[in-house]
Amino acid sequence: MRPFAWCPYAAMLEVGRAQKTIFVARYLRLRDLQREIEEGLNVMESSNGANSPARPCCGQASGSPSCDGSRRPAVI
Repeated sequence: MRPFAWCPYAAMLEVGRAQKTIFVARYLRLRDLQREIEEGLNVMESSNGANSPARPCCGQASGSPSCDGSRRPAVI
């Protein structure tokens, strides 16, 4: 038996899909909603520092002799 075969759970999944579809349709239709969401995202990005300049990959000051841009972050 699949976990989503339980009737209330399956019904909740369908309600969620319907809500998402309605939201996407409204978002695509209403320019004011798009602007409102964009403004909210911009506020969150600025408060998180997403718009601040990126640090060099080596973590040193960009004028530092040890930071020539050739060092890459380690792959995990």
